[in-house]
Amino acid sequence: MKTNMLTGNVWKSIFFFSIPIILESLFQQLYNTVDSILVGLFISKQALSAVGSSTGVIISLIVGLFAGLATGVTVNVSQLFGQNDEVHIKDTVNCGITIALINGVTITVIGIATAEYVLGAMHTPSDILAEALKYLRIYLLGLTPTLIYNTCAGILRAIGDSKRPLYFLVLSSALNIALDIIFIVIFRFGVVGVAVSSVISQILGCVLICMYLNKKYNIGILLKGYIVKRILGIGLPAGLQSVMFSFTNIISQVYINKFGTDYVTAWTVYTKIGVVFFTIITAYGVAVTTFVGQNYGADRKERLWRGVKSGLCISYLSTIVISAIYLLFKRQLLMLFTRDENVLKLGAEVVKCIVPLYFTYVAMELLIGALKGLGKSFVPMCMTAFGVCFLRVVWLVFIQPKYNDFRMIVWSLPIGWIITSILIIAYYLFIKTKIRSGVKNEF
Repeated sequence: MKTNMLTGNVWKSIFFFSIPIILESLFQQLYNTVDSILVGLFISKQALSAVGSSTGVIISLIVGLFAGLATGVTVNVSQLFGQNDEVHIKDTVNCGITIALINGVTITVIGIATAEYVLGAMHTPSDILAEALKYLRIYLLGLTPTLIYNTCAGILRAIGDSKRPLYFLVLSSALNIALDIIFIVIFRFGVVGVAVSSVISQILGCVLICMYLNKKYNIGILLKGYIVKRILGIGLPAGLQSVMFSFTNIISQVYINKFGTDYVTAWTVYTKIGVVFFTIITAYGVAVTTFVGQNYGADRKERLWRGVKSGLCISYLSTIVISAIYLLFKRQLLMLFTRDENVLKLGAEVVKCIVPLYFTYVAMELLIGALKGLGKSFVPMCMTAFGVCFLRVVWLVFIQPKYNDFRMIVWSLPIGWIITSILIIAYYLFIKTKIRSGVKNEF
C-alpha cells in the first residue's frame, strides 16, 4: 500500500504517489460538484450562490488554516519516518489529532455564533443571505471530523500511504451523493439538505480513517510541549499562508458581490470547474512535500532535489493539458452547473481571462511544498503575504475601482502568482545552495 520514496525511480515515486491524492481530491470535489449541479438545477441560481460564494470562501479559509497546521504534523512524521523513529512518530500522531480536535470544537462554536455578522460584512447579496446563513451554520457542525480526517490523511501520506485516504473518501463521497439525491431531489430540503448530507459524509470519513490509524498507533489524547512546538513551527506559518489566500479571496468576493447575483454565480460556477486544476497541482505539491521530508530525514539530499525537478515537470505537463481542455470546452463545462445565458457568458469571460495564466501558479505551489518538506515555512509565508495578499489587495482597492471592470478582479489572481513565484524561486535556490554547502537551520 505504501510508495517507497527513499529508493527507486524518482519520477515514478512522485507520480504514482500523487495519483491517489489527485483521485481523493477529485472525489472530494465530485460531491461538491454534485451539490452544485443539484442545487442549480433543482432549486435556484440564488441557492447555488448561497452554497458556493461567500460561504465557500469562509469554509476555504477555515479549512485552509487548519490544513496548514496538519501539514506541520505531516512534515514531522515524514522526517521521523525517514529516520525510522517509530516512538516519536506515535507521539506526533496523537498530538496532531488532539490539536485537530481542540481546534475543530473551538472554531465550530465561534463560527456558528458569528456567521451572520461575517456574511453581512462580506456584502453577501440580500436575496441569498438567509440561505447562505443556514448552509454555513449546518456545515460548521462537520468541521471537527473534517479537521481530524485531514490530519489523519496527512499522517498516512507522510509514511508513504496515499491510497487508504482515497478509499475512505470514496466511501464517504458515495454516501454524500446518495444523501444529496434523497434530500434535494426527493424530499426538496433545499440548501439544508446539501449541508446535512455533507456533515454526515464527513463524519463517516473521520470514523473510518481513525479506526484504521488506531490499529497502527493506538490513538489517544496527548499534548507534549516539544512536539506541539515542532508541529506549530511548521504548521502555523503554512496555515497562515493558506489563510492569506483565502483572505484575499474574501476581499475579492466582496468586490464581486457588488456586481450582483449573476456575476457572483458566474464566479461560483468558474470556481467549480477551476478547482480541478488547483486540486491536481496541490496534490503534486503534497507529494513533493512528503518526498522531500522523507529524503531530508534520511539525509538523501541529492535525491530530494531530483524529486523537486520531477514534480515541476509533471505539474507543467498537466497544466498544459488542463488549460487546453478548459479553453476548448468552457461553455460545455459551465453548462454542467447552470443554463442561465448571462451567467454562461460571464463565466466564459472568466475562463478566457485566467486559464491562459495558470502556468504562473505552478512553481509557487511546488516549491512551497518542497520548502515545507525541508521544514522551511516562515519565509514562504512572508513572501505569500506580500505577493498574493498585499499586492492583490492593493490592486483590488486602488486599480480595480478606476475601471469598474469585473475582469480586473479576475486578473488580480495571476498578478499575485507571478510576483510570489519569482520570490519563492529565489528563496528556494538560496536554501538549496546553503544546504549543499552544509549550512543548516538558516532562515
